[in-house]
Amino acid sequence: MIGPGDAFEAGGLRVHCYGEWHAPIYPDIPRVRNTGFLVDGRLFRPGDAFTDPGVPVERRTSVPSRVCHSGSDGEASRSAG
Repeated sequence: MIGPGDAFEAGGLRVHCYGEWHAPIYPDIPRVRNTGFLVDGRLFRPGDAFTDPGVPVERRTSVPSRVCHSGSDGEASRSAG
């Protein structure tokens, strides 16, 4: 299993791991693990998290957006980032 701070090589590219948790989905749904990957120091794939690797990157892919959910009282609420 990989986690934040881990690094490995795949296909001749160095991959560093960042983050640990999936972005919140809904208050009643437990958060699940999520890891972002910085590939060869250039391409960052955060998965479904709002993780910032804290280092300059050339390109980010699949940056999640905040989603409005309707609460049990019918009012919209923004998910926490």
